[in-house]
Amino acid sequence: MSAIIEWYKDIMYNRNDPRTKDWFLVSGPGPLFTILVTYLYFSISAGPRYMREKKPYNLKNTLIVYNCIQIIMSVYIVYEGLMSGWWNQYNFYCEPVDYSDDPIALRVGLYT
Repeated sequence: MSAIIEWYKDIMYNRNDPRTKDWFLVSGPGPLFTILVTYLYFSISAGPRYMREKKPYNLKNTLIVYNCIQIIMSVYIVYEGLMSGWWNQYNFYCEPVDYSDDPIALRVGLYT
């Protein structure tokens, strides 16, 4: 068990990228694990109990808005990925990882 803990500490504290320590959901497994457990609890237990005696909701307009937002965000992420890397400095072959604080390297890391 101590070998697993040491492996975890090595991954989390020695081999992480210091530029990403303040990024959302990258600082450690805690926030992501909390989201996962909350989602599973709601999907398996709380959601079915809440909806047991209710009629299904009409979510047509909500889903239309959600899908439009998803399309806009997907276009934005593709644009940022292309503009920050593939159309400017990077090529489609293997690139070494750039660990510098160069703004272009940070932009590539943030949006890809």
